[in-house]
Amino acid sequence: MHPLFKNRIAALATMHAKEQIIAPILAEQLGMQVQVAAVNTDLFGTFTGEIERQGTQRHAARLKCEAAIRQTGYPIGLASEGSFGPHPTVPFVAANCEMVMLVDTQLGIEVCGEYFTTETNFSQKSVTSVEQALEFADNVGFPAHGLIVRTQPIVKGIRDYETLTHAVSKGLAASGAVWIETDMRAMHNPTRCKAIAAAVADLVARLSALCPQCSKPGFGKGKAIVGLPCSWCGLPTQQPKGYTLECPTCGYAEEVLSKEHQEADPAFCSFCNP
Repeated sequence: MHPLFKNRIAALATMHAKEQIIAPILAEQLGMQVQVAAVNTDLFGTFTGEIERQGTQRHAARLKCEAAIRQTGYPIGLASEGSFGPHPTVPFVAANCEMVMLVDTQLGIEVCGEYFTTETNFSQKSVTSVEQALEFADNVGFPAHGLIVRTQPIVKGIRDYETLTHAVSKGLAASGAVWIETDMRAMHNPTRCKAIAAAVADLVARLSALCPQCSKPGFGKGKAIVGLPCSWCGLPTQQPKGYTLECPTCGYAEEVLSKEHQEADPAFCSFCNP
């Protein structure tokens, strides 16, 4: 158990049952207890767009943590924030970036655990028949994974075929086409829950590592260091040659260069393969 967090209580801002994922890991690994804070997290943005997220993913997570601290009076706030969209380098592949943040006003730290994956069922489609909707549902893991049908009003958290058929039929009768999408809220998406758990594991690893300079928890992997030299011409490429270890509190950083990858394939060299 971590001496800085053992038997302390963290306030978790969630409306989507994320405590079922986060609390067991933090209790086992850090000895920390988690209490759900009565915070309306939809105010910081919804996946369906009724409320747009303000600022970055990190900013939204921070606002949730601060709200949890205010609501409960505990010095530790926890929040999870997910982002979904095209993979940055393979646009036709969907990706999920999960962030779990801990803010400790007593220790004066803000630490984030992150996990990036293409293992997601994030998808959407316009359908013109119930049959198309059912085919879409089967392809995204329904009914274990929830669906959203954008009728008026929007129907969220659909987890059975009767409700899905009714919602789609109603929408088709009104407009002839219906937008259907995966429900990415944690309590309706087991695949996303796995990604959140992985982000929590990263948070635990960071909280367990102290900065060599300021001795605060959170020392962990930061940015990639690009510039791996081309094996043909020796010029730097955009391929990573290592990464930094960084402290989120004092900013201290160390470079860690790869021992495994010493040269880049010429295919990635803008000089040899322009």
